[in-house]
Amino acid sequence: MQTETMRSVWTRYVNGWMNVNADERQRMLQESVAPSCVYVDPGGQDQGHAGLTDRMEQFQRNFPGATIEIEKFAGHHDYALIHWRALDASGVVLLPGVDAVSFNEDGLLSQITVWPETTSG
Repeated sequence: MQTETMRSVWTRYVNGWMNVNADERQRMLQESVAPSCVYVDPGGQDQGHAGLTDRMEQFQRNFPGATIEIEKFAGHHDYALIHWRALDASGVVLLPGVDAVSFNEDGLLSQITVWPETTSG
């Protein structure tokens, strides 16, 4: 899979975390995330679109107007490592982080593992 294609798929996925309506979010998930995708972060693990939808809606409620920027994207074969940062509506960094992801044979995200970065050692 080409890095440019992986970046495009991941961007569609991450846009679902931003201020979009439920129908648009579902469309973004269907275009970017496999129905059996496993999502893991320090807060827990979910599988499939329903769990991701709940997390995305909670993020939007907690941080209205927040955006996510890609700082660095590296991919090869069917894997990618993405450095990103979430910004509040005024552009202040809420949280930087790193995602390690894999893609299935259909070019959809099949595994998303998230490491939020913290300022504490």
